[in-house]
Amino acid sequence: MPTGGVRNEGKSQFVKEQLKRDPKANTHKINLAWSNAGKDGEISATLVNKLRSALGYAGNLRKSRKARGVVQVAVVGRRGRKPKASPVVAVAPREPVTAARAEAPARGIDSVEADIDRLLFKVMSIEGMAAVESELRQARRELYRALDE
Repeated sequence: MPTGGVRNEGKSQFVKEQLKRDPKANTHKINLAWSNAGKDGEISATLVNKLRSALGYAGNLRKSRKARGVVQVAVVGRRGRKPKASPVVAVAPREPVTAARAEAPARGIDSVEADIDRLLFKVMSIEGMAAVESELRQARRELYRALDE
């Protein structure tokens, strides 16, 4: 038969009362109050978080930046995977620049040369296209010869 005495307060009840007083209280604050009340042991973070959630106080309890004295620093670089390395491609040495080639940008020849180079790189990445590659190189040489004339 139950007696009319007061029942000892358990950890759960203590945490509920502390959270009702201070909804933003974290595990550290609750453990301080627990030890100040003269109770032995500690209250686990799991119990505090479970009861916070049950009472509808769930959320982020991190200290503010001002309280921590921490200055946020921007992250340098990119996040995520690094891009795959592109295959190493051998490039033929360029012909020496002559006076006629120096005037080439004015005539639009430079863009033609750049287009031939782009085509060369595309063809070099495809297997079995060695003949096309050599023909493109020959066309580039013919372009240089036309400039020198």
